Amino acid sequence: MKRAAALWIMVFLFPSLIGCSLNEDTSETEGYIIYVEKGQILLAENLTESQYNEIKDIPIDDLISQSMVPGLIYLSYSLAERFEKGDKVSAVLTGEVAESYPAQAKAKKIEKLQAMD
Repeated sequence: MKRAAALWIMVFLFPSLIGCSLNEDTSETEGYIIYVEKGQILLAENLTESQYNEIKDIPIDDLISQSMVPGLIYLSYSLAERFEKGDKVSAVLTGEVAESYPAQAKAKKIEKLQAMD
C-alpha cells in the first residue's frame, strides 16, 4: 500500500512540480526603436507609424525629460546592435519590468516587424 501511494505521488505530483519550476515570467510588447546602443534598445511602445514620425527627430534627452512619450522602455538585449532606429519590433520580455521612466526590462527575444525607410 505504501508503495502504491509513493508511486502515485511520483507519477502524478512530480511532473506538476517540474512544470511549475519551468514557468518563466514573460510578457510581450511592440513598438518603434528610438535609440540603440551596445546591449540596449530604447523602445517607444504602442505607437502608430505617424506618431513615431512626429517624435523621431526629437532628441532623446528631450523625449525623456519632458515625458513626451508615455511608453518608453529600455530593453537590455545582447543582440541590440542588430537593430536600428526606426525599426518596428516585437519583444518578449523576461522577469520584472522596472517601473521607472523610462521603464527598464530584459528582452529574451526581439524580432523586427518592419524597417522604416
